[in-house]
Amino acid sequence: METTDLTVVTLTRGVAQVLSMCLSHLELQTYPSAKFEVVVVALPSATGTKEMLERYCSGGPVRVRCVYAPKENAAAARNLAILQAQGQWLLFLDEELLAGSHLVENHVAYQQRNGGACAVVGHLDYHPQLEPRAIPRDCMLARRSFQPGQPLSFLDWRARNMSVPREAVLEAGGFSEALAFEGLEDIDLAWRLAQHAGLRGYFCDLAQAFLWKPEPLDRETRRYYAEGYWFHHLLEATKSEQLRERYRPVAAPWHGATDPVMVPLARCLFPVVAYNSRTFKRLRCRILRSAFRRGFRDARRGRPAALPDVSPPNTDPHGLTRT
Repeated sequence: METTDLTVVTLTRGVAQVLSMCLSHLELQTYPSAKFEVVVVALPSATGTKEMLERYCSGGPVRVRCVYAPKENAAAARNLAILQAQGQWLLFLDEELLAGSHLVENHVAYQQRNGGACAVVGHLDYHPQLEPRAIPRDCMLARRSFQPGQPLSFLDWRARNMSVPREAVLEAGGFSEALAFEGLEDIDLAWRLAQHAGLRGYFCDLAQAFLWKPEPLDRETRRYYAEGYWFHHLLEATKSEQLRERYRPVAAPWHGATDPVMVPLARCLFPVVAYNSRTFKRLRCRILRSAFRRGFRDARRGRPAALPDVSPPNTDPHGLTRT
């Protein structure tokens, strides 16, 4: 039996159509299917995906395994997948991304070229067939542009299209389960990998993945609030000036209408204003900045996160036990 070079780790939140699109593109990889695998970890809320996952796991061109998380905690769910993975490298791929046909091949090649002990961040872009009016004018995916092979700070190691050595992740303790919701837990792991394991990060423009539909504004607002909440906790834990400087403009004091006030206005504008219009761009940026700032403020004041289905923080800072 051939050695498994890489494990693709995908977290599913319960939309069968989205996950099916993701898995079908992973079946089209140019890299030999015997040398990589896919581990899908399903949250308890991921209803409606079990039957579809069973079809993929029962047989196909790529090995697919499914892990069912016992609690609604994305970091803990990913940690379960890491323990189940057999690959030398882990490729964290968001379920809403469509893998380019050479994605796995280029991640493996770039890891091998750099000694196999680095973080490789792939290229994210909107799918070429996506309706232009649906793409945000400022194109958040391309907000930070990188050159091929460019060294990257740990602040850019986001777990959407990123590969890292499995052993290094295990040694670092995996994703922090200190907060029960997604936010900046990938940046927290990246900081530990860079500071304690000495990993370096690089950008690989050939490792492409595509977003085939824009993120709904309501969910994007929730994500920015969660990242703001995480930002405070991450600053307290790392004391990183790099982190502070990167997010300083977003976390600066906010004056004006808050996101709970502006989101209903944005909903009213949807039928008449294009998502990529200048008017919507300004409103959207104000909403997202306000949400981040509100999350940061709530965490700093010791308030519970204003998100649904949030359980009390886990006292274990990392939560990954090596087996």
